[in-house]
Amino acid sequence: MMTGTPSLPQFQAFVLNLMAPTLAQFGNWNTTVPLDHMGLLELNTILKGALALGDPTTLRIAQELFSQLQSGAVQTLDASILSAVYTAGALSGDQVAYNWLVSKYISTSFATDKQTLMQAMAAASTSVSLPLLPTFFLLLSFHQLSIPSFSLLARHLFSRR
Repeated sequence: MMTGTPSLPQFQAFVLNLMAPTLAQFGNWNTTVPLDHMGLLELNTILKGALALGDPTTLRIAQELFSQLQSGAVQTLDASILSAVYTAGALSGDQVAYNWLVSKYISTSFATDKQTLMQAMAAASTSVSLPLLPTFFLLLSFHQLSIPSFSLLARHLFSRR
């Protein structure tokens, strides 16, 4: 709604300022602190919100973790931060990172993992994701891509940026 308006950067800075205490609490991405179900959900929501608002520290940490996953230095991450890490990889604007997410999507058989990866890929810029549109049509034709996931991708690809 505010995309393209002159006040967007000010609004983002304002919201990030409001989020600062919570980001300080979760900012080290420490998933060893015992959290209940709602705490884990809050962690995921806060991290993804900070990424969406362009918080540089959150983006840097998430992209470092994504690079470690991509290179194989880390085999798995806690599920509470995985969505944010995948999203940071997609936000990097790197075609190699996007292709890695697509291959991960194709290779997994778990619906929740597919949904997490699809949501992350929807965060990518159109210039990165648009060349892969024929691949998704092919996957859909083989029923490997669920209709809700495809509609999420289609909304992303054809929305104005």
